[in-house]
Parts: sequence; C-alpha cells; structure tokens
Amino acid sequence: MIYTQVKDQFGLMINLTQQLYPDEITQKIDLLGTASIGQHMRHIIELWQCALLGYDSGLVDYHNRERNLLLECDKEAIIGAMQAILARASELEDKSLSLYISHNAEGGIDIAETTYLREVVYNVEHMIHHMAFIKVALRALRINLTPPNFGMAYSTIQYQAG
Repeated sequence: MIYTQVKDQFGLMINLTQQLYPDEITQKIDLLGTASIGQHMRHIIELWQCALLGYDSGLVDYHNRERNLLLECDKEAIIGAMQAILARASELEDKSLSLYISHNAEGGIDIAETTYLREVVYNVEHMIHHMAFIKVALRALRINLTPPNFGMAYSTIQYQAG
C-alpha cells in the first residue's frame, strides 16, 4: 500500500513539473513567505534522498543534507531526481535504521531507532504536506494543473469520501 502511495505522489509531482514553465517553478510566492514551487520540490527530493542514503549507511540524517539549488530551478534535474527516487524507493526491503535527531549538550549526537518503512511513511506524508503548499502557490499564480486531491492527506480523502 505505501509503495502505491509513493508511486502516486511522485507521478503527480512529475506530471506537474513537466507542465510548468521554468519561471513558474522559480517564481517567489508571497503567500509562502517568498518560497517558490521549486524550493518545495527541492525540499521534498532532498528528504527522500536522505532516507535512501540512510538506508545504505544505516543512519538517516535529514538535518545535514546537500541542499542542491539546481533541484529548485532545473526541470530536467527535478524530474530526473524524482524518477531516481521512485525507481529505488520501492525496491528496498524494510530494515532497522538509526535516525539522527541533533547534537546534544554533551557534544554527542541524539539518535532514535527507526525503520526504512517508517521513513517511507514519513516521507510520503511530508511530501503531501509540501504539495499542499505547492497547490497554494499554483492558485496564487492562477495555474490549475492539479487534481482536487493534490496535496491532500490520504486520511482526509478517505474521511471526506466516507
């Protein structure tokens, strides 16, 4: 089920990105504190990349990510990164991981135990949260390219349907 959600959400994002003009991706939106659609896309991509890197290393670290600015302005880079995440995210099996939380007062780091599937669930929900911001940006730009449930949590969709 969760991998269907991963596929569905990335499908929506890739489709949207393909339809947007570069200046629409980079346009600063006052309603979003001058963030752009591309900045939200980059943020989504980079957190997914952190989860996948964490799968390999055993430590998921969302704090110390690369912040590749190309992923907020270059359509091909955005789409390519999303396709790469989509191709890899669903092929991995669940396993235990550590999650970096922060540096503590004693100079060490605080770690929590997690699993890959838990991080997939987190990233799907986080992605949908930022897609809601993207939908606000699209409305501010008077662009209607998304289905009604774009940026809406699955639980909300189910609640409204029932």
